[in-house]
Amino acid sequence: MKYLSWKELAEKINSMSEEEQNKSVKVWGEDNPLSEEVLLENHNQDMCYDKEDFERGCDFRSNFDDECDLGVALEAGKYYLFY
Repeated sequence: MKYLSWKELAEKINSMSEEEQNKSVKVWGEDNPLSEEVLLENHNQDMCYDKEDFERGCDFRSNFDDECDLGVALEAGKYYLFY
């Protein structure tokens, strides 16, 4: 499996017919076999998780206390596809 850069993804999209480009995006994933609810997001803060309280889930860095031992799940300024 080859991982695409954003540029390669854009080139593939640009090579599609206009009709194909206007169809909804579908994403295959383990937890949700086929999803049409796809978002492209970019945030100005890291999305983090507390390494000692993983059940809390991910949230913006500013929503955690200073004493939390944080891991970074999604880096600020990068684009991510969500479903």
